[in-house]
Amino acid sequence: MTPQQVVAVLGPPLDFLDMLALVGPASGTGQHGAAADSRLRDRCWWLYRDVPRPGVEINVSFRGGRVVEARARPYDRSAYSVFRHDWARAPMLDEIAAVERALPDGRLTGRPGWRVLADEPALEFALSSYAYPAEPDDVGRAARRFGPVDVVVSLFDVAEPERIRAMMRDGYVAELHALADKLGLLPRRLDLAHWVIGRSPDGGATAHLSFLPADATIAPHYPRALLGPGEGSAGGVG
Repeated sequence: MTPQQVVAVLGPPLDFLDMLALVGPASGTGQHGAAADSRLRDRCWWLYRDVPRPGVEINVSFRGGRVVEARARPYDRSAYSVFRHDWARAPMLDEIAAVERALPDGRLTGRPGWRVLADEPALEFALSSYAYPAEPDDVGRAARRFGPVDVVVSLFDVAEPERIRAMMRDGYVAELHALADKLGLLPRRLDLAHWVIGRSPDGGATAHLSFLPADATIAPHYPRALLGPGEGSAGGVG
């Protein structure tokens, strides 16, 4: 199975680790040196917690883009503290309302996936996900499927849109599609929502929302504040 086929069955993973993230940068030669590094670079593990039932997690191992192993095991749910950022709730709800005001025809905001975004399960996921970057030049991600929509969350420790935009070397739109690819998502198969949530050290908070409808006749929405030069034609409000 390919990653996309696994995601079609189980939904997007909780997170994933490649070998470098698991053991750290290679140093020296031999077993932990460059030769081992090149052999293991394409292997990664995706974690599905509470699948197929609460208290069970599945670890799916890929090599070369195909599943080579899947292990299910019980885990102690109480051992996982919940990461919270309730400060983001008001900015997120404000962002949903702003897009709905800006797009009154309802074609995009009337989508089944859009209506899920303000429901408590989808909000709770976004408000309790650890989705900060694993590396300084990376973009964090966490993803869950809620019926007709895949919700992806990225967290930043800055709130200014220009500083968030600067962290996306190839531009926001390209970064979003790269995230979808890493997570095994297929835009236009289901609705896809991406929350970009930031908080500065002084407490300033921001939330930006992209929405790519599965219906290809409806233009996607991208937050204008995150669009760089040459991306303005992608559309968007806010």
